[in-house]
This record gives sequence, structure tokens and C-alpha cells, in this order.
Amino acid sequence: MKMGDYYNVKENSKTGDIQYVSKKELTSSDPFSPVHCPTCRRPIVQLLRYGRQVKHSFLSERIRKFRTSQEKEMIEVQERLDQAQQGVARNADKFILFLNNWSGFQNPPEKSRRLGQFAAKKDLLPNIDFRYIDEVYRIPFAQAKRWETLIIPLWQPLLDMLQIYKKGISAPTKTLHEAVVSYVYRLYATMDYNNEELMVDNEGAVQIEIQRHIQECGLQSAGHGGPSVPDSLEAITNTFLIILHLVNRAMDKAGTRSGWYWLVEDVIHCAKIFAQRQTETAVEGRHWRKAANGQLNKMQLCCESMIWLSCHTNSADRSVHRRTFNTKEKRMKDGQTLQYEFRNLLNVLEDGYLSKAVEIRDECRRRSKGMQDKLESALRVIRGYGESLTRDEKWSIHQAMSVSMQGAGHFYQCSNGHTYVIADCGQAYLEGNCPECGTTIGGTNHELTGGNRPDQEFEGFYDRDQLTYAQVRNRENEQARAAIQAMLAQDQGFDRQLIWAQEQERRNQQERRNQQERRNQQERRNQQIRNQVILEGQVRHQEEQHRARMQREREQQPCLLL
Repeated sequence: MKMGDYYNVKENSKTGDIQYVSKKELTSSDPFSPVHCPTCRRPIVQLLRYGRQVKHSFLSERIRKFRTSQEKEMIEVQERLDQAQQGVARNADKFILFLNNWSGFQNPPEKSRRLGQFAAKKDLLPNIDFRYIDEVYRIPFAQAKRWETLIIPLWQPLLDMLQIYKKGISAPTKTLHEAVVSYVYRLYATMDYNNEELMVDNEGAVQIEIQRHIQECGLQSAGHGGPSVPDSLEAITNTFLIILHLVNRAMDKAGTRSGWYWLVEDVIHCAKIFAQRQTETAVEGRHWRKAANGQLNKMQLCCESMIWLSCHTNSADRSVHRRTFNTKEKRMKDGQTLQYEFRNLLNVLEDGYLSKAVEIRDECRRRSKGMQDKLESALRVIRGYGESLTRDEKWSIHQAMSVSMQGAGHFYQCSNGHTYVIADCGQAYLEGNCPECGTTIGGTNHELTGGNRPDQEFEGFYDRDQLTYAQVRNRENEQARAAIQAMLAQDQGFDRQLIWAQEQERRNQQERRNQQERRNQQERRNQQIRNQVILEGQVRHQEEQHRARMQREREQQPCLLL
């Protein structure tokens, strides 16, 4: 190689030594073809010698050390997180037993609910502090302290997992990613590079070019390095699902009128943020199994939102629920939105991720089917205000209440359709609040409060003749059979069938009467035998008493000496 053809030469006038001070620019007027890059096939306009190889080797070593450190730290934090989750699971039952139904509900101020919210638009992560809930959600202090004691072991491992996530998105490959993006935007601004895609004046062309350069460099679309980012996000999401399960149990025990109800909403919102990022980063890194798991987490949270929405389907017009549940149309609209979202997530899972992660297809479909059943069940509750109870189930409830009230009391409905019962005389003499929606129930002076009314269905279970439920059903069947026979009698073509049916029914009735008569006769004979046995026993008892009395009298008589 002739060095003078490629470098500017400076000669020392005193010593005559030659020094190469700078590189010459390679122009297109050179008599030879320019050298092309073996990776991107573009002409090399500057001679960088070994700088590219050195930088690539240095970057590869940094990436290797970074991934090794992340994997080691990930294993350690995951072990501590698993131990904390097991400890929380062991103590959860004791915590739930401590809770009670809290009726003194106060609406938590909106500005205090920061869980899942971003303090500023530039923040990377939302607020995840779920420890201190007494002042935020107006939960009793004793319950809040028990909650803090239960959940505090999860806090530090969760923070460490968040640090792993932050390090992962600041990997050494992120610098290369930013350099690629900056390079493409600089080309787009100066138009030095003759590319037809960049000649189109829109942002889409720039993004296409950026993704092409990123793929050539072997980077993910967001520049993240290694599997630590999706793994850490998956661990964080699973932790929030455990917390959500605990909060749901607390809400079931303390009631939907407690602050636990609103804590459920915020935990779901926070978990959705991490589940969305989990799926996105897994797709960027082409980790299809992790992407499918992230999609299932999003579907589960969608199902939990529907169940949470169905907990207050018939709320009263109070300020605490006016924001979300004031009308039936609003509830149904929110339910339909969640159903549409769930279907979209399911379609993406089936068509996108499971087609590439075949080994977990059956398990994912089984889990998604169970979630879909729960979601549809909750949606039916929202639409039907709890009408999913069958007549047999309502009869069982009526029987249980009647036994506890010894046959007294009457059933009523509040203004929102919730059933309640008044014991003793069954008439309204006190006012209270509905445990479901909080509206006024009962009344005074044997007059119901406005909007309250008797529950005709539950009251219908009381029969004037004190018939059992089976007898009521038989009577209904007899009425239905009579109606069918009347319909058949209208058509002359069914006279024979009608006569046969009537004769068969008459025989059945006669057989039932005969069986009943035989049972009655047998019962009378048994009763006579029992009465005879009782009478004989009484006679024997009297005779024994008489003999005992005579024996005592003989013993008490004085002996006569002859």
C-alpha cells in the first residue's frame, strides 16, 4: 500500500523525516471502485482501520459481563422473593380471620390514591407503594397495621427486582441503539444518503430505516440486552397478582363498602402496567413463551377487573359510587368494553404467540378457557343483577332463613332489588342500610321506606296450606299436565291419546291412593301395637308398685307372741 495515496504527509525540514498527519478523503473520482462494507454493503468513504473491530470486541465483552451479573443477581433476588411469597401465603389465613365487616365506610379522597399513578410524565415507573393504606383508603388502623406486617417481606425483594429492570433497560447495547437512531435521524435531516424510503417526508419511513439498522446490528427493537428485562417484569407482575389475591380476600371479608374495594382497583391498574411492559419486552426480544405468559397475565387482570366491576352492580346513588356505578347503562358499557378487550387479547394470543410457542399451547388454552368462563359469569351478574340464582337455590336460602326465624318473618327488596328479611312479626319498625349497596331499608310504624317492596318470589315460597316445596312442584306439574291435556282435547285427532292419558292418570292416582291407604293402615296398626305395649307396661308397673307397697306394710306390722 502506498501510504502517501491515503495520508497527508508532512516532512521535517531539519531531519528529513516523513510524518503522516491526517487521512485523505476518498472521492468518487478515484480510478478504482470504492470498497464496500461487508455488513451493510455501502461504500466506505473513510478509513478507520481497526477501530470498528476494537469497539465491537469491547462492546461484546461489556455485554457478556453485564448479562452474567444480571443473571446472578436475578437468581438471588428471585430466591428471596419466592421465600417472601411463601411466608405471606402461610400468614394470610390469620390476617383474613382478623378482619371484620366494616360498615363505617368513608370515600377515600381521589388525590390520595397514588398506587399505579405516575408522578410525572417522564417517570419510568408508577408508584408501587402498597404498604401504608390506613390514611389513603380510610381502612381501620388495626387492619392496616396487620396488612403492613403481612406484606412487608415482599417489599425489599420487589424493589431489588425493579432495580434489575432499570439496569436491564440501561444495558451497554442501549448506547449502540441510541447511536443507530441518532445516525438515521441525522441522515434523514441532511439527506446525504440516497435512500428512496428516506425521501418520503414522514415519520414511518424513518422508523423503518431505524429498525433495519437495528436488525443489522443484532439488537432488540428497544435496545434492551438479555432476558433480564422480561424476566424481572414477569416476577414483578406475578408479585402483584399475589397481592391482588390477598386484597380480594380482604375485600370479601370486610365487605365492598370498605376501603379494600378501592385498593383492589388500584392494584389491578398497577399490575396491568407491568403486564403490558412484560409482553412488549418479550416480543421485542422474541421470547415467545414469555410473551404468551405476559398475555395470559393481561387476560387474568382483565377478568379480575370484570369481577371487581360486578361486586357493585346495584349500587345506590351515593357519591362514593357515583363516579363509576351510577347507572345500569354505564355498568353494562364498562362490562362490554372489558369483554371486547379480553377477546382481542385472546385473538392475539392464539394467532400471534401460540403459533410460535407450540409447546405451551395446550396449557395456555386451558387457562384462557377458565378465565373466559369467569369473565362471562361476572358479565351475567352485571347484566342480570344476580338473577343467575336458580329457583332451587333461592328455595334453599328461604328454607335456611325460615329455620333460623322459626317460620316467622317476611322478605323484602330494597330500591335496587337486593333481598333482605325482617324477623319477628315481619313488619317494618326500624330503618337500616342495605349491606350490598347502602340504601335505606326497613321503615317505621309498619310502613316501608320509599322504594322498598315485598319480594314476591321469596314470599311465594310460603304456602297457605304449609306445603313442602316438593308438593308445590307436584302441584305445578299437575297444572301443567292439565293444561297439556286441555290443549290435546282441542284437536279431535288426539282423542284416543287423551282418553288413554286420562285413564292412565286415573290408574296412577288410584294406585297412589291405595298406597297411601296401605301406609295409613300400617301406621294405625303400628300405633295400636305401640299403645298396647304402653298399656301393658303401665299395668305391670302398677302391679309391681302394689306388691311393693304390700310388702312394706307386712314388714311394718308388729310380731305377735303366742
